[in-house]
Amino acid sequence: MAEASMMDAKALIGDVLADHVINSQETFTWVTAPPREVAALYFYQQLDELIDLARAISFDFFARPHLYDRLEDAEIVSNLAALHARYGYDEKLLSREQRQKIYEGIFTAGENQFTAGRDALLYTATKFSERVYDTGEEMLRAAVRDAARTFKAYLTTLPGASLSWSRDNVLPELTDNTAYRILRDSGIRAVFSQSKPVAEEWPYQVDGKGDELVEEASKYLHEPAEGLNRDRFNAIQRLALRGTEAIATVIDYDDQTDRDVVDHLILKCYTWHAALIQVAGPPPWANLDGGNGNRPLMHAASYTSA
Repeated sequence: MAEASMMDAKALIGDVLADHVINSQETFTWVTAPPREVAALYFYQQLDELIDLARAISFDFFARPHLYDRLEDAEIVSNLAALHARYGYDEKLLSREQRQKIYEGIFTAGENQFTAGRDALLYTATKFSERVYDTGEEMLRAAVRDAARTFKAYLTTLPGASLSWSRDNVLPELTDNTAYRILRDSGIRAVFSQSKPVAEEWPYQVDGKGDELVEEASKYLHEPAEGLNRDRFNAIQRLALRGTEAIATVIDYDDQTDRDVVDHLILKCYTWHAALIQVAGPPPWANLDGGNGNRPLMHAASYTSA
């Protein structure tokens, strides 16, 4: 099964562009390998609330110790203790504020170049995908290529050493080795009345049991404060996956004119756009002219909140 997943992840479009598909930690690692590290940070940013939820569980572990007597993984106790005692005081166990500094340096620095580049690209992809007539297709594809070229230029000029350190050392320790392991553990799930196992590859793979655990733990622990019900989490997870795949595709795209390649890029970007709408609401231009994207590109605005 793992070999099949990797073959799918490495499938080529037009013999030049990989069809990035994430459905396991292994495929995530491959999709976000150099020079695509920024795509991994996008995934971690979108699912950042899982880290805070795992930390809330670490406080509950000490507050209600009698409930945590059936932990599946022996290292989970160490993970919980580390989150409880060293959170924010270890270079690999960063606090929420420390993590936000990493994300801000990538996604909001430089006069919001990431947001501007993303929105311009998703606008052109949406305009192509939701066109009513097939006339002008090549002009629309050319607009997508131009927007992809600009966005890629920003993504590939981000600070290398800082980005690599965050991708390879800091965030995997907090997520894969700590928070995600805590949330998948059967003993942790039992505390929140969840008896069925979560998929081993969750959250890189969609699993309703994972959504249920997040909802129940969030409801009891009040973390995050606004709650994280299963529908909201599912939408955020979809955004994380589809956005990561699209960003990786943009970085790999080398301004090829092959129609199949450009259309695949458009498909990845339009899927990202659809996921963004579910989380952040539609951008202002999506409601103009019946949603057919006829608003001039220079006026394209950002999504409601993203």
